[in-house]
Amino acid sequence: MIRRTTRRVALALGAALLAAVLVLGLLFVRYQTLEQRFRAIHPDDNEAHLLAVVGHPTSIRDCTGLTAGSTAVGAAATRGPRCARVYWYSTYVFSDGWLVPIDDDGSVMQIRRLALP
Repeated sequence: MIRRTTRRVALALGAALLAAVLVLGLLFVRYQTLEQRFRAIHPDDNEAHLLAVVGHPTSIRDCTGLTAGSTAVGAAATRGPRCARVYWYSTYVFSDGWLVPIDDDGSVMQIRRLALP
């Protein structure tokens, strides 16, 4: 009876370890894929090119509160194209990912990499 229980526990632990390795592997592959795809995207590229190369974002937000790093982004922008929406691409690891503001004309304004220090 004890051997049977020990075998079941060992099997359950092995299955849990295998599942954890698979999940971490998939997260690593997603991170590397996004990293490689974002190398082909530059400011002033159009939105269609972004979607074709990187794919659809994890979420789409409005530009409220997005002002750091650019005078043309956010509600305080007074000249030039204004931010219409922000694409958020997540790696699903903490708050790691990319923010890509899109202006009124459908062009990429900047690519902001968010990572833990």
